[in-house]
Parts: sequence; C-alpha cells; structure tokens
Amino acid sequence: MHLEFERIESLPRLAWCARLRRGDRVVRVRCGPWVEVREDRWVEGIWDGSFPKGAFDEALSLAGTGCRVEGDRLRFVASTGRGDRIHLTRRGDDLFVSNSLVFALVEAGDEPDLRFPYYEHEYYRIAREGLRRRDPTLPTREGSIAFHDCFDVSVGSDLSVRKVEKRSPPPPADFKDYLSLLEGCFARFFANAADPARARRYTPLAPVSRGYDSPALAVLAARHGCSAALTFEEIAPGRREPDDDGTPIAERLALEVKRLPMPRALAAEADAEFAVCPHGSARPYAVAERELEGVFLISGAPGGDMLSSAFAAPEGLTRDPRRGLGGTQTEFRLRVGFQVFKPWFLCWQHGEAIHRISLSQEMRPFRVPGEYDKPIARRIAEEAGIPRELFGQRKFAGGQLAVLKPKDLHEEGRDDYQKFVRSNAPRPGRLAALLRAIDLRLPDGRLKDAYRERVPARLRKAPSKGYLFHWGFHRVRDRYRVP
Repeated sequence: MHLEFERIESLPRLAWCARLRRGDRVVRVRCGPWVEVREDRWVEGIWDGSFPKGAFDEALSLAGTGCRVEGDRLRFVASTGRGDRIHLTRRGDDLFVSNSLVFALVEAGDEPDLRFPYYEHEYYRIAREGLRRRDPTLPTREGSIAFHDCFDVSVGSDLSVRKVEKRSPPPPADFKDYLSLLEGCFARFFANAADPARARRYTPLAPVSRGYDSPALAVLAARHGCSAALTFEEIAPGRREPDDDGTPIAERLALEVKRLPMPRALAAEADAEFAVCPHGSARPYAVAERELEGVFLISGAPGGDMLSSAFAAPEGLTRDPRRGLGGTQTEFRLRVGFQVFKPWFLCWQHGEAIHRISLSQEMRPFRVPGEYDKPIARRIAEEAGIPRELFGQRKFAGGQLAVLKPKDLHEEGRDDYQKFVRSNAPRPGRLAALLRAIDLRLPDGRLKDAYRERVPARLRKAPSKGYLFHWGFHRVRDRYRVP
C-alpha cells in the first residue's frame, strides 16, 4: 500500500481522512497541519512508547489516532481511551476512514438522515453495551457509518475490514503491581509527548477536582514533570452542590493552578461542536481554548467504572467501562489541537482484577463507608500527602455540562437550532411512521428491529432530543469542505 498525503492548512489541526478505492494500492490521505506524517504511517497522538519507532499500534496507552501500513493492508488505530474513534463509511467502490465522523461523511458526500431523529438514543444504547459489543453502525442519508473505539481496524486493498483487539497488559496482582503499571505508563507517555523528533510537542495539564479520579492522577502527573493544573472555580449551572474547585489539592502538589469560570454563553458553532459529539459533556472546556492548545489533558475517565469498590459487572459479562459515551469533545479537540490521556483505561480488560485489589485486605485502611468509595485512588492521593477530607467525599461532576436537549444550548445556539429544525426537519409524526419511511440499509437490520421493539414507549410523542446531532453536523461540516 502506498500513501499519498495532502496537508491542508484550513482543516482542523488534528483531523485526517483516508480514501481507499477497491483494488487500488494508492491511499489518498487529507490531513490537518498538526498530523505527524511519515512514508508508511501517520498519527495525531501520544503513546507510551518510542516516538521515532512509531509503533503506536502496539501501545498500551494511546491518546489520539493514526494508521500504519502492514503489507497489503492498513491498520487504523483508535485511542485506548474510548474517546478518539475510527469512523468508516462506504460509497460505491470507495471507503472513507477518518478520526472525525463529520469529515468522513463530508468526503463521502453523505450526511445524517433527517428522517431518523434518534442518533443520541443510539449513542447511549451503544455506550450501555460496553466495549465488547457488536460493531456499532448508524444510518445516514446514503447508507451507514460505522465507528470503533478501543479497537483497531485492518483494511485491505479489496476493502475487506477486520476488527483488531489491542494489546493488553498482564492483570495486576496487587496495588503495588497496579501502581507500577501506571507509573511506567506515565514515564513513557511523558517522554513521547516531549520527544524532539516530533513536529508538534505537547505539554501536560492535569484537571483537578474534589472527586477521586483526577486528584490521584494529578499526584502521578506531578511526579513525572507536570507543573500545571486546571480547575473550574464554580459548579455547573443548575447544580446545587458546593463548588468542585480543586485548587487546594493542586497547591499541595506544587502545581500552578489555572482557575476557569464555567461557560455562561457560547457561540452557536462552539455549541454545535459538542452537539455532534453526544452528549458533549466536555463543553466546559470550551472556555479554555488558549490553555488547551498543544497540551495533553490527563483525564480521570473512566474511574467511575474501573475503581469503584461498589461497582459490579452485570451477570455473565466482563467488567468494562460501560458508562460514558467517549468522543464527547472530538470536534473541539481536533480544531484546537490537544490530546486526552486516560490512564485509568490502561487495564480496562482486567476490570475484575482491579476490583479484587480494591476489596483486598491491604486496601482496608483506604476504604470509606458508602458507595462513593475508590480505595486505589484514595491510597495514591493520601500517600502523597493529600488530606482525606479534601477529596472523595461526594460525587460532584462539577465540570460536566452536557448537551442533552435543545434548552441546554446557549441563546445563540438555541435560536440557530430552532431555525434549522424549521427549515430542515420533517414534520413530527409517530415513530412507527418514521420507521416505515426510513431505509436504514444495515446488513442485519438490527437497528430497525431494536426500535420496533420499543415503539410503544415512543408512539405518543416526538423525539425528546430531536435534531441536535443533525444541527451540529450541519454547523461543523463547512470546516471540512476542501476546494
């Protein structure tokens, strides 16, 4: 396979889209100016390994996405952190693959189907199924689009597609073993981000709240050279909890604190970036564009699933991160130019082993009553000198501000959304009529069947979330239209 690159300065900095034609060994790649390009690969990301070697497909932890040539196939590599996905859509004898759903559809001349107002519902359903689900596919106007997170995709010149499981670390035996895995990952990741062979280097930034996950990671980040922390100085609008400001924790770690206000208004295009990435819970970071440019955020996701002593897997299923959609800030991230490092995903394949460690005898001094109990995170933070009362007392989620319904948009976005609906959306009708009208064109018809099973619950009203996804797509797509 031979790669031909077209670097386009007007594209979002970290976006890329590859076009493969059946039987053609030449792969044409359009990419933004910050994508690292080599003869046999490209990558927009950081990983826990040597940057010059370029083996990001073998990484235990990868923030970002990329692709490598493997003989007569291409291996498209998703992040290990359920956030940066690989999207695939076909148009005749062409296959388009991108780290942006919007970019892939624009290149294919496609768009979300206005007759199908349930994209947000589908994202939630997929998230609830966990990572070991069937390959998720969404309908579009011309066909469908598939996406993969935490798994890679191998594509041949005949456009055959194979899902590839990522490399897994050995299951940790005890707290010391698990901490050693985390420490090693941090050291290699930080070295990769600062490697002089990079065209674009990244500096670490540790978000710090008063929960469990981010204080523990801030401890590890500070040990490996992170000098800056970010926190929100107030709670998200509509919440009654006290503030989630992590300044006292960051100061004990000698981190320079950047305190940011919760956004009170965003332009319509900024809101749209998060609407097209359901459910857009990372929207508070929209006020931090200057602080985020050229950094990697050390995110606490999915600490809720992996670290909680109270969390139990559904019967018969492996523990894996099942809450949280991932990809909720993709368009914002690609445009601004930053990465999201999620260390708690390092051992997601070994959730049962981590759960056993949390409940082990050695962790009893770090257990607290109630369901909000994460002894691994507490031990890391307390042994670094952070007082017990400063963190992990209650669940705040103060930095979460999701786009769940039209009224969650700011004024300019709401007005623009309503204009879009009036001009583009079909007249609301019964769900049964919508299902009869739409041809989902999915191979096994599972999506259509799934909704038919739930028709009674939705017959009496129009979709509650409506066309936020469609609106977000239409507002964002122009940035991907290349002359």
